[in-house]
Amino acid sequence: MKIPKGATIKAAYRSAFQIPLRHPLLTVLTTVGLLMLTVAGTNGEFRPWFFMTLLMMAQTLVTVPLQVAGYRLVLRRETNNQAWSLQTVAFCLLAVLSGAGFMLIAKLRLMLGLIGAVGQFGLYYLYYRLILALPALATDAGRSPLRLSWNATAGRVWSIFVVMTAGTAPIIVASVLMLTTGQVSMVGVSQTPIGSVLQAAIAVISTFLVVGTISAIYQNLLGGLDFPSGPDEVAPSDAVPLG
Repeated sequence: MKIPKGATIKAAYRSAFQIPLRHPLLTVLTTVGLLMLTVAGTNGEFRPWFFMTLLMMAQTLVTVPLQVAGYRLVLRRETNNQAWSLQTVAFCLLAVLSGAGFMLIAKLRLMLGLIGAVGQFGLYYLYYRLILALPALATDAGRSPLRLSWNATAGRVWSIFVVMTAGTAPIIVASVLMLTTGQVSMVGVSQTPIGSVLQAAIAVISTFLVVGTISAIYQNLLGGLDFPSGPDEVAPSDAVPLG
């Protein structure tokens, strides 16, 4: 059975828009935190790869509360649950490691050429197979999140890749534009004050889109839950069925 790509992408954007509407203060605090971290960490200067990896991990850590709140909003319709459990701590660690993983993927590709491209493909495949572990941990699903994701995504990696690419397309386009206009360097260092602001804003918007898209995939494959339809209400039967 395949994921209905069009309906899932539509649901992903609809879910993503709900996060800043329901969590405006957390959105502002996350944006300010990312901006301060980006400016302090780079200041428009060249930084070595290992430093950028640590910065990426720190930036991911700053977005963790917003990610957790977003998953709980979309998947459990909770807006005031700030409690953290052992699964939430595991979510934090997995999210930070994922951020470092993307830096590793980029570095392998640059250093090793064709061999790096093969390794890059393998790491992306692993990422898409385990992608549902994040919402499972954020919502305290109570089951083995890695096994849950591995089983649910079997035979669906291509569909997940298409949905994730379409769901995060605005961020991909914005990142390319920032690179081509000289706002950021190839390794993600902001080159101008405007670049720092744009980088922080894009990181927050990326959080909305990624959480919304992964949540939509999770709902299709595991939840059968409903998608939020507006800032003040949730549609009772708007879930997208498998098919």
